[in-house]
Amino acid sequence: MEIEFIIPTNPRPKKNNPRIMWKKSDKPFQIKFGNFVGATINYRPLIVPSSSNEEFENEALPILRRIRDEIGVIDFPCNIQAIYYRDTKHKIDLTNLHEALHDAMVKSNLLLDDNRDLIAGTDGSRVYYDKSAPRIEVKIVEMQDYTQWNDTVSKQQKLGI
Repeated sequence: MEIEFIIPTNPRPKKNNPRIMWKKSDKPFQIKFGNFVGATINYRPLIVPSSSNEEFENEALPILRRIRDEIGVIDFPCNIQAIYYRDTKHKIDLTNLHEALHDAMVKSNLLLDDNRDLIAGTDGSRVYYDKSAPRIEVKIVEMQDYTQWNDTVSKQQKLGI
């Protein structure tokens, strides 16, 4: 099986500029400076992705959900080749772009999980510059003769997908 689609958005990484939010907690949290406790508060730090990653997900999720509605959930080992066309030439890590794309694919239920049982490879992925038409060109190819360590069909049934 081979699936190809384009996400017409500027690819953005997940890990750049994460934000720290504070969540109310029943259990006290100690702010320490070495061994010295500077303060005790009833909030816990929560690290959330950057606002640009949230924008990326908001743009990509409707497209990924439409693809899922057309082809179903990917629950087989595959190679996900992603050609990223960014609108800037800023330094970027390919693995961070992959993480953002794969997490969005899982969040949309297009991909059952983003572990090694399903994403067997990302061969052929690249990052290019295209100021006028930033996008992600995705090609998913089923991997033959690849051994999964866990039963993904049972997991899919448990999740009710």
